[in-house]
Amino acid sequence: MEHLLSTQGPLVRAFPIEPTKGTSEIKQAPPKRFSQQAIREMKSFDPIKYQAHIARKMQKARSKIVQASQSVDYPKNTMFVTLYNDGVTDIAPHVMIYYFDQFKDQIVRKYRLAFFNYIMDISLERQIHFHLIGSIGPEYSYEESQTIITKLWSKIIKSQNVEKSCHITQRIKIMKSYNTSKRKEQSMMELYDIFGSNKKLFGTIGRKNIFYYKKNQTVISEAQMKLVQNILHSDLTRQAEYNHGVINTTQEFRINTGNFLHILNDDEAMEKINGILGIAQHAASTS
Repeated sequence: MEHLLSTQGPLVRAFPIEPTKGTSEIKQAPPKRFSQQAIREMKSFDPIKYQAHIARKMQKARSKIVQASQSVDYPKNTMFVTLYNDGVTDIAPHVMIYYFDQFKDQIVRKYRLAFFNYIMDISLERQIHFHLIGSIGPEYSYEESQTIITKLWSKIIKSQNVEKSCHITQRIKIMKSYNTSKRKEQSMMELYDIFGSNKKLFGTIGRKNIFYYKKNQTVISEAQMKLVQNILHSDLTRQAEYNHGVINTTQEFRINTGNFLHILNDDEAMEKINGILGIAQHAASTS
């Protein structure tokens, strides 16, 4: 069986393909959608089916979040921003969303080159907050950007407690992993309980201003997929060294099936995979 393999920045993605006879077109089935009424009935009368529905939705959402945050070639003044309430006032979830909508509108209106990928989150105290990765524009330094974002958010939520309501860092590599960690699935479950499973929990501000890594994609053979899988299994073993020797068995299973999305932060390993892609592309062009 052949596979479609692609790399983009630190992302490696693959899935098996079976082209329709007589054509090379690759088609994916449209996602199954449920109305809000159907979801409420499912939750009341078939909780097992509801949990399965939520699990599938979380998996798809997490995959989109990983792609959105890891495929961007971030500039030097990129910030990781967390917007909270001020720790004093108890702000209702729907009000926090209203405040965040105001924040997005003002960023778009005032900073024409700004962009952010964002995700909604919920704390152990069940307080809604937002994580963002991006920049308000290349003309602003990190320090200037930090001041602008902090003042803007504090003004919107009418808070004097700046340190509590807005946290900003430049530890982008670590925070990209934090934003896409599997632990976020529990937060998604709680947020779906509050807002309903059709609520969008992530998105992008200023998409037209984002510069993405170049995408490298081609069809590879089963033998070439085995080479890619060996490289990724080695990466899982390397990651396990930082996790008390525990291997991510879910990701290991996905890699074994040849249907996966993997974050590969190893330049040498990524060079090997791009080499396999290059060989496959050359073979396709000369056949």
